[in-house]
Amino acid sequence: MHPRSSAVRQESFYPVDKDLSWKSAYIVTLPYEHVLFILVRTEMILLRIFKQLMVFSAVILVATQPLAASAASFKTIRNPGGGTIVYGPLSGQLSYQAALSETLKQVEADYGDKPEMGNLLQSRTGSFWEGFFSLTNKDHGGAKMTGLVIVYAPPTGTAGGATLIDTADNFPKSLKSMFQLLVQQVTSGAKGTTASGSSGASAASTPAVVSNVKSAPAAQLTAVNFPDGSARIGLPQGWVVAHAQQGDVAAKGPSGEMLRFGLRIPAVNASGGRGGNLMAIPYNSDPATVFTQLFTQAAQRQRIQPPTINITNTQNLGPQNFFIYADIDKHDGQGQQSVIAHVVKSPMMMNEFQVTISDIAGPVQVMTQESATIAEIFSSYSLNNQQMLAITNSQIQQGLMQEKATIGMVQQSMESSDRMAQGMSDYLRGESVFVDNDTGTRYRGPDDLATALSNANPNRFQTVPLSQYIPGVDF
Repeated sequence: MHPRSSAVRQESFYPVDKDLSWKSAYIVTLPYEHVLFILVRTEMILLRIFKQLMVFSAVILVATQPLAASAASFKTIRNPGGGTIVYGPLSGQLSYQAALSETLKQVEADYGDKPEMGNLLQSRTGSFWEGFFSLTNKDHGGAKMTGLVIVYAPPTGTAGGATLIDTADNFPKSLKSMFQLLVQQVTSGAKGTTASGSSGASAASTPAVVSNVKSAPAAQLTAVNFPDGSARIGLPQGWVVAHAQQGDVAAKGPSGEMLRFGLRIPAVNASGGRGGNLMAIPYNSDPATVFTQLFTQAAQRQRIQPPTINITNTQNLGPQNFFIYADIDKHDGQGQQSVIAHVVKSPMMMNEFQVTISDIAGPVQVMTQESATIAEIFSSYSLNNQQMLAITNSQIQQGLMQEKATIGMVQQSMESSDRMAQGMSDYLRGESVFVDNDTGTRYRGPDDLATALSNANPNRFQTVPLSQYIPGVDF
């Protein structure tokens, strides 16, 4: 075994290592132009897969949970543009190695050949893994096949797997349409469900409620560029933007949907509402507590009744980065609303941190029907980091200029006060400031002396008026 390969490997597992950097870039035997196409043209697609599956995963897991018993239950879809999609839940909570092994065993059973894997790529969340593989379709004519495997192995909860396979020649052409079909099938086939919440006192368990409302296909989005160039987002027809600046956008949909992305909330690492002007949230609180406290404390500051919040699911995407699925009643006459929120906590500095929240809320039935569109909206939102940095730097410079102007006004006021005080002191003591124009030397002496010198040689000696007193010299 190579010294950098995994220390523990079960014989039933396919040969997969977390660290494959010692291997060649791709072991799959693909024509060079196909490898180049996959690496270059599908990179954004793969990133999009991760981003969308993060949003869909809670729906997928709830919809397929009854199927996840003692063995994996896969569904097969034939793609009209070529290729076959197989996806489904796996048996319980698995490591990514075990999830990948189970998924690839299904491929071997379908094609009669063990897949030859290339490198695995891990999403930044740590929950999704993907990689390309090749095999020979020994059960159907010996055609050379290429595939993409995606496994979902969360720290807690049921794992899942999916494969997108086509002939080696057609795979680069059909990959995108296979993924789009997979997303469509998952979102249209998943029923709206609420399940038990995450850890934490505010995530109370509730009985599962299954709705017969299915998601419609994702609506076409129109790109909305922020006027200040700080971000962009895609919104369906009929949505109205209220404001969009500095990465923060608010919009309203035609069916009661409300969107707020990029809202930044300053917080302090404290509890019990002792945060002063900042939200008081213990930094290491679980996701449900963070989300609940944001809404509760905001209501308290507005002196309105805090909302009733039922956390139905949480999804960890990485350190201090998570999705929240909840039902909220703000007691504003609109009734219960369904909310999907992406919450990110910044690193803590001097006991303070920032919470950035992006959420979409709406009537429960509307949110279920539009789940595919909601996932597309989350995927479409992107910050222009360079512009955000430029805006931040500009604000810092403006702040410094304002501070400098304020300091200047204070100094001017203090100087004026000191000048008047010195003038009053000179008057009471019968003294004047006079200057010798030949040498530039300034003197303070009795008024009679200053007058006598000025009368004797007016071109050389002059009395200095109070308005021309020099700070640091005359006072």
